[in-house]
Amino acid sequence: MIEFTDEYVGFRPHVSSIMDLKFSYNGVLLATAYEDQTSPVIDLTIQQPICWLSNHSSSVKHVQFQPASNNKVLATYSRDGNANKWGLGAAPSTPGAMRTRPSKPYRYPILDRRLTRSLVAQEARCLAKIRREGVKVPDLLTMGWKARGGEHSV
Repeated sequence: MIEFTDEYVGFRPHVSSIMDLKFSYNGVLLATAYEDQTSPVIDLTIQQPICWLSNHSSSVKHVQFQPASNNKVLATYSRDGNANKWGLGAAPSTPGAMRTRPSKPYRYPILDRRLTRSLVAQEARCLAKIRREGVKVPDLLTMGWKARGGEHSV
């Protein structure tokens, strides 16, 4: 009988409670669902998150790779009753950049709405600069933000 006494790989990508986790069908990616409303996707070859999925308003309860998607489509659902389908786009080995601006309770919502256009322009300038420096930057897959009157997506 085989005994498992030693840890093969150990890392801590986050400090919140893990609600669910799924390995991709090729075993390279690990998708996790966290209590803090995020779902990082971890590339196990480098043991680092390659993206953070964060569009839920309550704890993420479940993650699942779409079987026929070649590990490029992931679904998450959360305690708020919402389900999201994510296109991971570029392969995990494709270099790229990601910039996030997580919501913080001490920010002013009115100011955030006014800054949205400025932030989108700033993100575009950042990606253009990275592309000029030779890093392959995938096309914009999805972007969303909350604005007065509802949810908007580009």
